[in-house]
Amino acid sequence: MRTTVRVIQGRLADSEPHRTSAIEAAYQHFRLDKQGSLVSPKTLRHYEWTIRPFLRWLDEEHPQVARFEQLGVDLVREYRVWVAERPTNRGRLPEPATLNDLHRLLMTFLRWAEDEGYAVDPRMRRLKAPRVPLKEPTVFHIAQLRDVLAACNPERPQEELIVRMLVGSGVRAAELCGLAVRGPDGWTAGGWSFACVGTPAPRAKSRVECQSRPSWPLRSSGTKRGIATMLECPRFL
Repeated sequence: MRTTVRVIQGRLADSEPHRTSAIEAAYQHFRLDKQGSLVSPKTLRHYEWTIRPFLRWLDEEHPQVARFEQLGVDLVREYRVWVAERPTNRGRLPEPATLNDLHRLLMTFLRWAEDEGYAVDPRMRRLKAPRVPLKEPTVFHIAQLRDVLAACNPERPQEELIVRMLVGSGVRAAELCGLAVRGPDGWTAGGWSFACVGTPAPRAKSRVECQSRPSWPLRSSGTKRGIATMLECPRFL
């Protein structure tokens, strides 16, 4: 069986370049304004993670919406439902707190646009944020806590230290993952001070000693319930 190939004279049509909508251009101005206001890089990344996907969704699902005059509150409601029903990379639906954070940052952008004179739907300001139900914390009795401490790797004493910090200080695992490592009064006797970002210092401080002063990266070990957050360090005393 022979295959016949026919060559058609001509050239492929040039792909149409992406056109920046007025909403996307406004977001670029929004970022410049926030950078000029010296917001933290973490906040800028949060805007990218929340507002950029919204702009891509608009471009794919509603390409005719290019200006704020065409962006009604119903489209924002539709987008929130779309995000809420879409599983994350871990195969689970987004947490209510995540949806609430998305709403808050998106409203920050839309309020900025309205203050800048863009024709934003006035109903946006009255759009209520998704409700975040109160979650009961997981309670461990003393025997379970002893089992957790006994399961820590004795060759990595920082595991037990992390568990004791969680229990003794009252910080959440997510707060512990956001630890900032810094010396409050310069280097004194090789000491490090650990303070959770965004938490009261008396509740979130724990002092440890180390032989040297390297830069220690923080990463989550991925263990059950995130209770053993790993802090890479040459030695804890």
